[in-house]
Amino acid sequence: MSLLNPPPIHFPFNNANPSYGMDYVLRNLVHDPDVLGAAVYTVARNGSTCTGIKQASFTYDGNGPIPVSTLRAVPVKHGIKEFLGYLFGFTSIAQFNSIGIHTWDKDANQNESWLTNPNRKGEGDIGEVYGALARNLKGPNGETKDLIKEQIEQLRAGNYNRRNIINWYDPFVRGALPACMYEHAFTVHNGYLNITSSQRSNDSGLGGAVNPLQSYFFMHLVAKMTGYKPGWVLHTVHDLHIYSNQIEAIKEFIDNEPKPATGRLILSDKIGIHTTLEDLEAMDINEIFTIEDYVSNGKYHIPLTV
Repeated sequence: MSLLNPPPIHFPFNNANPSYGMDYVLRNLVHDPDVLGAAVYTVARNGSTCTGIKQASFTYDGNGPIPVSTLRAVPVKHGIKEFLGYLFGFTSIAQFNSIGIHTWDKDANQNESWLTNPNRKGEGDIGEVYGALARNLKGPNGETKDLIKEQIEQLRAGNYNRRNIINWYDPFVRGALPACMYEHAFTVHNGYLNITSSQRSNDSGLGGAVNPLQSYFFMHLVAKMTGYKPGWVLHTVHDLHIYSNQIEAIKEFIDNEPKPATGRLILSDKIGIHTTLEDLEAMDINEIFTIEDYVSNGKYHIPLTV
């Protein structure tokens, strides 16, 4: 019998199978939700039904294999390119489409709450979401700052001040979707750079597959740009769920045997402690990083609920 309000659940790192925690949650959300104390609820924004848990966290070794499930083929390069689009401050699907990313297409043009939002600038606009908000953060007197650039410069200068936080959540909702993974906090310890990434909402079958990798990539990128060694990734999720229309699709792969966790992230040799965000933007996005030796059980499709 499950608890009415189960305690937070944490999954320590496991380099033999770094995605075991997220896979475990996903498996039980479709097969045995009571094991997790999961609840079924309706999402007010779209009227869809979810099964989910609260307060889950996962630790990944930044010096271990990439934290990506091998139960099915995860679009690892797409996940990182999408994150680079955030760092570049993209505000339209045309910009994301130019690097081969289409994850925002539906939210830009089919999300009812965004279509009626007075901040929407027209077809394909997604507003100031994620990195676009942080790169043009507005102060109380109308001043602006580039929060991402500021934090990179502070860390590069050795200024770890317990305030090395990049937050891109907008409570005024001036974008197609408020940031799901809304905050990245960096800590420095004995020359290592660690990251804690906090997420308000995680569609476990979709975002759950790439969000850990995005945090892992961000920590590695900032570490290389600031001269630190890569450390730990702590990924916290406030609401981890699946939609009812995803259950059958997830059942098709969730009981597969995992493949060896051999995937590796390789950052370009052109990136170093003098690299700026503008330098990254000027590079061919396919030269910024490569993923090597990632293996999986093949492709499976999970529907996206807007």
